Amino acid sequence: MIKLSFLKRLNFPLFIGSILLILIIIASTNPDAIGTADPYGKQRLEFNSETNGQSSFVIPPIPPGKEYPWGTDHLGRDVKSLIIYGCKITMAIAILSAIGRLLIALPLAISAAYKNKFSIWFIKQFNIIFSAFPLIIIVIMLSRLELFMDFLKDGKLIMA
Repeated sequence: MIKLSFLKRLNFPLFIGSILLILIIIASTNPDAIGTADPYGKQRLEFNSETNGQSSFVIPPIPPGKEYPWGTDHLGRDVKSLIIYGCKITMAIAILSAIGRLLIALPLAISAAYKNKFSIWFIKQFNIIFSAFPLIIIVIMLSRLELFMDFLKDGKLIMA
């Protein structure tokens, strides 16, 4: 009988996340192999010929089908190819932002560990600002909802 004790120790969220990350990295390094159509191509028109001899043009957005599994947008660009090519840009931004955070945070943390007063003050202020940041985003989103705009008639009252 096979022991299944390793399944108890396996971190499933980490395992699934790792697989997804590997797939995203593969898609971002070689989008031409996965993306079937040029995502930045010109507007596409579909030409349908029916069995009764009539033919017609299908104007974008084209619904999902055999040629475009995820359909097209309003300009006729393949949505699947847009997402795959956008993955490259997203991964580049994620890696550059992680490196930037490391280059800024590491010297600050080291100098704060050596009791540098400016570094400690800066880290505290940064923490205070970004502790309030989610609340600010929620207030901005609520001030834009039509439900509250009809009720209070002014977005500034919602923020207050």
